[in-house]
Amino acid sequence: MAKELRGPCGVNCLDCDVYQATITDDDELRKKCYPSWKEGAKKYWGIDLKIEDVNCNGCTLSDYAIFSPRHCPMAACAKKKNLTSCGHCPDWKTCDWMVMLHKDFPDAREYLLNQE
Repeated sequence: MAKELRGPCGVNCLDCDVYQATITDDDELRKKCYPSWKEGAKKYWGIDLKIEDVNCNGCTLSDYAIFSPRHCPMAACAKKKNLTSCGHCPDWKTCDWMVMLHKDFPDAREYLLNQE
């Protein structure tokens, strides 16, 4: 089994509860993580997340995943710039989205530092 599956933002999908709920088709885990993801989606993305939206096989693998370019501004920006990693963007360290994300996921920042 792979040790990592990284999104453009540097987050390791394998450590994500939404990813784990999706690949194991675990409705209990999906229900458990839904309230916090719903709150974050509303607060940061301005969208009303539904329980059926709590699915993700990795943001780069599906346009309908919770962290796909359809929902996530970081994935959308990377796709628009044709980047597989935000670490290849000269502006990532000052990007408001990245600064906010990396407060919760400092290992993602470290990963992107190695992508420059």
